[in-house]
Amino acid sequence: MNTDLQTKADILKTVWSQDFQGVEALRGSVYNVLSALTVASFALSSFLIHNALSVRLITDFLMILFVWTIFLILKRDIRNRRKALVYRQKLIEKLNKDAPETEIKVFGDASKIVPDIKDTDLIWIPMVSTAAILLKALVLWKV
Repeated sequence: MNTDLQTKADILKTVWSQDFQGVEALRGSVYNVLSALTVASFALSSFLIHNALSVRLITDFLMILFVWTIFLILKRDIRNRRKALVYRQKLIEKLNKDAPETEIKVFGDASKIVPDIKDTDLIWIPMVSTAAILLKALVLWKV
């Protein structure tokens, strides 16, 4: 991309901003989707209360499996967005007023980059969801 330095900086800032907003949206999705799945588990149990215990337990197991699957998919997406953020941040740092003819690759390969932020604080959400579903299964065990 052969453009002036200011245009390159503006492009990189815009793409970086979109990646940052994407990370925040995905983090919000983790909470919203897993909360909805937990509530859905309770709603399903109210319909299955008179079915056999094995049906309820299989349903709860599948809900827990679904919670963790969705969480891991969203976590992977967040990690990839974080990698793109680091990649684009490095591109911004490399912009040099002395060499405006240097080419930038806004959508370069960021797969080898290690993100600075690990988002380990999100793990409590599926853990609480799992605990709530298991507690519900225990309470309904004798019903």
